[in-house]
Amino acid sequence: MNEAQTTQPRKLNAAFALIAAYPWIFMAAVYLEACFVRVSLGRWPVPMTDSPSSLFTQIVGCVASLLAIGLVIAVPVAIALTVASWKDFRRDWRYLVRPAIFAFGVFGLVQLVRYDPGRIWTWFMD
Repeated sequence: MNEAQTTQPRKLNAAFALIAAYPWIFMAAVYLEACFVRVSLGRWPVPMTDSPSSLFTQIVGCVASLLAIGLVIAVPVAIALTVASWKDFRRDWRYLVRPAIFAFGVFGLVQLVRYDPGRIWTWFMD
C-alpha cells in the first residue's frame, strides 16, 4: 500500500467520526446556550420572552444556529458515507459503531424536540 491509499481511509474515518458526533454536538450547544442564558438572567429562559442580550450568549446562539443549519447537510452526508462504506460493514461489525452513534443522536434529538423538557427547544426555535 502506498501513502495515498492509507491516508484516504483515515480522512474518511475522521470525517465519519465528526458526522457521527454532529447531532450530539448540536444538542450540547443548545443546552450550553440555555445554561449561559440561565446564568445571565438568573433563571431559565422562557419561550417568546427572553432573548440573550450579552455578546457571549449571542455568539453561542449563533454557533448553535449554524449547527442547526449544518444538521440538514449532515444527515445526507451520513447516509452517503454509510452506503459508501457498506463493504467495510460487511467485513467487520465494528464499522457500524459510527452510523449507530449518529442514528441514536438523531433519534435522541427528535425525541428531545418532540417532548421538549424544560421548554428549551421551544425557546431556542423562537
